[in-house]
Amino acid sequence: MKIEIRPYTADLEGEVKAFNRRLVEAGVEFHFRLPETAESPLFPRLEGRKFFQERYLALEGPTVRGGYSMNRMEIAFRGEVIPVASSVEPIAEGTINKAYAMVGLELVRDAMKRSPMIYGLGIGGQEKPMARMFKALGWTLRTIPSYFHARRPYRVLRNLKPLRKSRLSALALDLAAISGAGWLGVKVHDAAHRLKGTRAAGGAVEPVDRFAEWADDLWRSCAHRYSMIAVRDSHVLNILYPPGNREYLKMKISAQGRPVGWGVTMERKHADHRLFGDMRVGYIVDCLAPPESAPMVVQAAARAMEERGVDLIVSNQSHASWGRALQGAGFLAGPSECVFATSSALAEKLGSVDPDWSTLHVTRDGRPR
Repeated sequence: MKIEIRPYTADLEGEVKAFNRRLVEAGVEFHFRLPETAESPLFPRLEGRKFFQERYLALEGPTVRGGYSMNRMEIAFRGEVIPVASSVEPIAEGTINKAYAMVGLELVRDAMKRSPMIYGLGIGGQEKPMARMFKALGWTLRTIPSYFHARRPYRVLRNLKPLRKSRLSALALDLAAISGAGWLGVKVHDAAHRLKGTRAAGGAVEPVDRFAEWADDLWRSCAHRYSMIAVRDSHVLNILYPPGNREYLKMKISAQGRPVGWGVTMERKHADHRLFGDMRVGYIVDCLAPPESAPMVVQAAARAMEERGVDLIVSNQSHASWGRALQGAGFLAGPSECVFATSSALAEKLGSVDPDWSTLHVTRDGRPR
């Protein structure tokens, strides 16, 4: 078996569809699919763009045996901006055919050659095969904390699958939901934390469709406050969260007439989701502010999701100030499957500016990968 890894071109789209059909026929989960177009419709590589996606395929002759996508971007390390890549989880035929068990590893090695400064985010937990592969390659893995805010406790108790892993725990949660005990507990917790959090409220919230010069000013003032943070100037933000796109709710938060932060949220109505069952979930997708202004942004984002009537609000935040802001707004820390995996080159760079990785700003959204 000779595997060649090369850029995904339009003439290979038919072979990719055949690859995906093999996964479907083998019963592989729906989110393990290669994109069936050669170029990303969301993040094409265009002249002058700082954020774009590249796609690569593993070929055995003309037959596709796997592939991966790589997002090219810039990241600031204490304000020093460096080109970096993030790799979307590789998908390989080894999932269904042991003869191709090494293709996934070859794909990751190929990504590392193309960009030694590379990371992965998500993965599904440190016990997953992808996490073990990264560890074998010398990568450093950290779990990004997850925070949950139950807006409709009955539905949360009946649907949140990580808490319902055994028949006994599921029965206990059902009883709590039906009796109202779960509702009362969540509401008491919520009220106590809202009283603590009201001191941080007071920012003026303005919905925005496009990020403008004010976002650039905010980026310049915040970049050096974090040991590692993806570039979030108006150029990148308008690529990630395009004007006119109704999927995202974008907001500017100001204090005393001056912008102090922004937030991006989204809502998803899940059906038999492996974590969230049949709930409407609100996600705090992305955010930026100086660490001391995080409470204002979190409260504005949470309020926006509450007004949408979601069952549960979720956020992943690496920085302690953002975690405290979430807990002050009534969020509870919970189990997390969000793993931040960094190549040895990237881990070394981050360690040089932040030895214990305590001030990096990493978030995780709810978009399908």
